[in-house]
Amino acid sequence: MSVPSPLGFCLAAVGRRGSRSGTRISEEKSSNWESSNSELREAAGTIQNLRQTITALRVRGYALAKQVERAKDSLSEARANLSSISTFTSTEHRVYTPAARKLYCDLKDAGCRNFELAIAAFTEATGVVFDRIMSDRTGGRAQKEQGLYSMMQLGREIANAPAFGESTDGTAMHGITYQSTHVTLLAPTYDPNIDINDKSTWTYQTRFVSATPLLNHTAETQLKASLEIVASTAKIYSNSPLATRDGHKYMHEYLFVW
Repeated sequence: MSVPSPLGFCLAAVGRRGSRSGTRISEEKSSNWESSNSELREAAGTIQNLRQTITALRVRGYALAKQVERAKDSLSEARANLSSISTFTSTEHRVYTPAARKLYCDLKDAGCRNFELAIAAFTEATGVVFDRIMSDRTGGRAQKEQGLYSMMQLGREIANAPAFGESTDGTAMHGITYQSTHVTLLAPTYDPNIDINDKSTWTYQTRFVSATPLLNHTAETQLKASLEIVASTAKIYSNSPLATRDGHKYMHEYLFVW
């Protein structure tokens, strides 16, 4: 039996230690690799979350940018509307507009004595500025024209209607008798989206004609007042451009049948 040499024992011991050391190194490498893989997976998940967050922020930013654009458009529109309503344009080409004439007549009909003072008070209360204030002289003409235009329109409606009915009523105030006259007839609605010449769209409407003082309330006096109103209405309409355009040039005896 041979006895191992001391060198053999040393080499064997070194080999065992090297084997154990190599095993520890492999285990450490494997642990480091798994740790690195875990860190990489966490980093990849973080990157994916960041990408999703960035995409969501981009979408939100786009939506906010659109909201800002719409807000700017709305602000511009609001400023334009405010500018347009802050000034009441009374004239066009140095002629008072129908709206200005109507405003004067409405205020006078409501009992306003001083038109200029009323406009000044309105401007102070609302901030709406009038580019020009109508004088009482011009306003008086507008009131007169308003009465003529209404009678002209009534004459045309009566001329074109198949029939009409007149009603009167009287009352006494402070010892003076007054008679109001109304006419009911088939007439256009004057809707801007409807043709006024289309008679299928006409409806029965009641028009206020006048309120006049009378000596008494007898049937004879009422009939006389009605005939005077008829004659005046027919005359105004027959001599108007509307009658010329419509081809209606008749005396009131032919326009109205009693």
